[in-house]
This record gives sequence, structure tokens and C-alpha cells, in this order.
Amino acid sequence: MSATSIRRPSEAALSVRVDSRLRGLVLAGGLVLVLLASAVWATHSPAFRLRDVSVSGQRHLSAGEVERLAGLSSSTNVFWTSPADLARRLERSPWIASARISRSLPSTLRISIRERTPVAVLPGRQKEVVAADGVVLEPASRTAAATLPLIVAGGRAVGPQSAGAAAQTRLALGAVGELDPFVRRQIATVSVGTGPVPDVVLKLRSGTLVHFGDDAQAGEKARVLHAMLVWARRHDVRAATIDVESPTSPSLLRAP
Repeated sequence: MSATSIRRPSEAALSVRVDSRLRGLVLAGGLVLVLLASAVWATHSPAFRLRDVSVSGQRHLSAGEVERLAGLSSSTNVFWTSPADLARRLERSPWIASARISRSLPSTLRISIRERTPVAVLPGRQKEVVAADGVVLEPASRTAAATLPLIVAGGRAVGPQSAGAAAQTRLALGAVGELDPFVRRQIATVSVGTGPVPDVVLKLRSGTLVHFGDDAQAGEKARVLHAMLVWARRHDVRAATIDVESPTSPSLLRAP
């Protein structure tokens, strides 16, 4: 029986094989780095610079102001811009309740915002315009002070300085926030009773008192009040009081 001879590779041959594999790995890694660098360079090319911006949903703010709040410029790179970051940046503005951003590569951004609406004026050393959710929008101009209701309680102006005043303010905003602009423009003050049962009273600029009750069914009460004011105007009726605490059975008392 003949012996089988086993041939083992020499150390030199093994070294050649290892060196060959290392060179292959190095070349592959280098190729990957080159490709990554090329991709980064390409996405920073002028092709991805912002050229077109469309803004929708704005009323108080202009399109230019929205772009400025978002921090956009002609050097903005659309590829590397994060829509979520832009939305958060816009929502820092008290005027913007929410923002949605979409991209169309290589160079277009679309911005859709939902603005807050001013519904009342908070008093103080510096009067402030406030939205229905309680966010202060800006100092009140003369126009705002003349066209938006002032929130008061017990005949005295109140703001969110204390827990009690804050609760009264929220109740008042819950009522006036449901009113449409036609009704809101006619209101001079919003009084909030301090008794055990919440009571919101709207005083119109004509002197009419509207008993609104609490902010339950505020939307329905607002629609009924609108209809009653339209009816009174069409029929030349001056009301002393209007009661919409129960929106299914409202009442109107004529002024003498």
C-alpha cells in the first residue's frame, strides 16, 4: 500500500493569498468611499438649490414672511432640507398652528400652514390679541382693540395672571372662539361670572346683552346668535337682551 503524500502550501504562497485578499478589501473600501463622496458632492451641487417655493393657507402672514420664518433662502439645499425641521421652525411662530412641508426634487418646496385666528383682546398695561386656544399673537393695535371683544370678569378686565383668571379667560375664549366674524365684530366685551355656575355674557357695541351661559354647545349657540342678529337687523329690531343659554329655545327681549 503506497503512502499518500500531502502537499502543504508554503508560507510564501499563503502570504501572497492574504496580501491579495487585503488588496481586494482595500480597493473595495476605497471604491465605496469614492462613491459616497461622489454622492455627497452631487447632492450639494447647484441643481438642488431652492428655486421654487409655494405657500398656501396664509392670511395674516405673507408668503415672504412664511419663507423667512422657515429660514429659507436661495442657498437652501432642497435635498438636505428636513421637512419636519422646517415645520417645527414655522410652528414656533404664534400665528402658525400647524405646518406641512413637502419636497419635489431637485429644487421645489411646498409649504401649507394653518394660521391661528385672533378672537379677543386681553387687557393689561399692553393689550394683547389672543387666539381661541389661548396663544397670544401680538400686541393689540388700535384696529384690533376696536374690532375684537375685550375679555372682562365682574366688570373688571382680567388676563391669565392667576389660576382663577386663567380659567375665566379659557371659558370666555371657548365662547368667542366659536363666533363668526360677523358676530365677533359686534361684541364690545365678554364678561365671565364668578358664581358657582359659569356664565358668559357678551355685551354688544349696541348695548345689547347676550346671555351665552357656559361654553357647552358653544358652536350651536353661536349659530343661533348669528341667526337672531341677522333677523333683528332685517326687521329693524333693537334688542335689550338675547338669551342663547339653551340654543333650542332662545329668546329676545326688545329694547323700550
